[in-house]
Amino acid sequence: MSSYEDRLWGELVEQHGALLADAPARKLAPAPAPARRRRWVPARRAASLAGAAVAVALAIGAIVIGFASGPSTAAFAVAVSRDGTVTITLRELAGVNGADERLQELGEPIRIIHAERSCRVEPREYDLVRQSAAESRAIAEIEQRNGVTTLVVHPSKIAAGETVVFATRVLEAGPPLALGWAQSAYRGATPPCEAAEE
Repeated sequence: MSSYEDRLWGELVEQHGALLADAPARKLAPAPAPARRRRWVPARRAASLAGAAVAVALAIGAIVIGFASGPSTAAFAVAVSRDGTVTITLRELAGVNGADERLQELGEPIRIIHAERSCRVEPREYDLVRQSAAESRAIAEIEQRNGVTTLVVHPSKIAAGETVVFATRVLEAGPPLALGWAQSAYRGATPPCEAAEE
């Protein structure tokens, strides 16, 4: 397990250790493979001893499902809800590439790229779509708290044939990490990076 998962496991044991120690031992059947568009829902605290044990197991399972899809297992998570809303969580800048790869695997019209000074993309090389501030807000909400960035994207608000691109760069290395974001939309191909302002 990564240091993040070790830390989370330690917190779960600290909060529920007594309940788990007293719970009757049960052999659980192996969990089925998660569905491709499975909703990642945090487990709630259970009232009974057995419920508490199951809640802890579900919480650990959610970590594996949410963060196991990429080279940096604790750096990002991508979850698609039943209504099609896509939630992207980034804990480290290293998670940008993994999150982008996962979005491509899912076939979502969303990309996450780096904004960097070394990017040499010509402005006219890609078909940039002009969007109003209201249109951009309807497509996505971005929140940063304690170094964790959460993007909630509504693909149903993205026009057919278009892809929304989120470019990010480090504003403050932290801790906590502070990222700057630029949202844009393109028809057809999307740039691999964005030129960051000096």
